[in-house]
Amino acid sequence: MGQQSVLAVFEMTCPVPEGAEWYFVYEGSSQNHVTVAQRLNAKTLESVVPGHDTLEDVTVSACIYTEAKSVSILGCSRITYVEDVASKLTQVLVESAGMVDCTSHLTLLEQFGLTREAAQSLDENMTAAVEHLELPPSWNLLGKWSGKEINHKETLLHVSVRLGLYKFSQFLLCQPGGIQAAIVPNEEGLMPVDLALQNGMHCLAEYLKDIENSQVTPSVGISKTYGDSHILQKCRSRRNTSILTVDNKIRHSLESDILLLRGYIHDTNLENMVR
Repeated sequence: MGQQSVLAVFEMTCPVPEGAEWYFVYEGSSQNHVTVAQRLNAKTLESVVPGHDTLEDVTVSACIYTEAKSVSILGCSRITYVEDVASKLTQVLVESAGMVDCTSHLTLLEQFGLTREAAQSLDENMTAAVEHLELPPSWNLLGKWSGKEINHKETLLHVSVRLGLYKFSQFLLCQPGGIQAAIVPNEEGLMPVDLALQNGMHCLAEYLKDIENSQVTPSVGISKTYGDSHILQKCRSRRNTSILTVDNKIRHSLESDILLLRGYIHDTNLENMVR
């Protein structure tokens, strides 16, 4: 859920002024989110839709931060978070870690009524969905991996490559067990790089070869900084978009959430804090 773009269009009688900072605030039942909005023209703002933890209606407020250091709400609307095929397929994949075999990709295609080409078209949305999942601390790409060498085992990385998911596969490489999965042969004796070559995914194959040779380390699409009751997500795939997610079980004002995100954005030491 999330990571699509949303536009706020204002009447010409209420133009969007230049020289100000704009933010969208999303208020849900258990989480609030704050994102930076970009001014496209005199009546339009654009921002990313953050991932959310619940399928529900959410109130969205377009806010302005002025040189006078004040926050004002210029307009409100509502959006609805729904579960689409990409998010459903992502959830099933994540939950099947350690329990896949050489036919799992075919089972998934049949279950969701997809062709391989159709699944491949979901790559970007699936990557956005998995980036926003809160994976358990013990989650591992290889399932209940004990740290010992594993031979001849199909992994989620194998399945992802079989489905033609380039970006999703790169994300998996960044997760616990990801590098190990890149060099594990499955029951057919094939490693993910072999499947990539079979499927004509030559760029991914070269990437996996570099991983095998320890020449590169995969970069994570989203980095996170954890606070007492909030999480800052930095999306490198979308011009370093920053998203602040706040647990609204603890009372926060809209203004304080905006100022918190603003403080992170202007903090020159942020890169050292992100993990």
